[in-house]
Amino acid sequence: MNDRDLVEAALFVAGRPLTLIELESIVSIDADVEGIVASLVKEYGEKGALEIVQTDEDMVMQVKSEYADAVRPIAQRDLETPVLRTLAVIAFHQPVTQSKVAEIRGNKAYGHVHELEARKLVESEPHGRTRLLRTTKAFADYFGFETDSLEEIKQSIGQLLH
Repeated sequence: MNDRDLVEAALFVAGRPLTLIELESIVSIDADVEGIVASLVKEYGEKGALEIVQTDEDMVMQVKSEYADAVRPIAQRDLETPVLRTLAVIAFHQPVTQSKVAEIRGNKAYGHVHELEARKLVESEPHGRTRLLRTTKAFADYFGFETDSLEEIKQSIGQLLH
């Protein structure tokens, strides 16, 4: 096994954005993970239906946007329906307090929020005795939004509901 193949395999199986630290934890100590990722970004950008998108904090392997709609019907859903519904409440009402989400979705929403934060689809910050929730850039990327603007996401979701 070589470091390049390990990084590529990790990005493939993760199904979520990975940080540089996470990738460095699986390769040899002297590996140039940033260089490996840069070469993979270039390689995947030039061919095929997959791409590796790199932000300041993390990187993710995903289907290129021009193929996404065609393959979405057969894609495996990796979020359970109750978690997805909690995410929809957060996305539509954001920024929203965790207590308000629990009021709407019930006490299981606390576990859903924890899972969504672990997947980096939602971020939170302290807000009195509760937490203020909002979606992340990873959420926008995952669901194919062109922007991570809270207002534009809320507006898009509102249009889907009408």
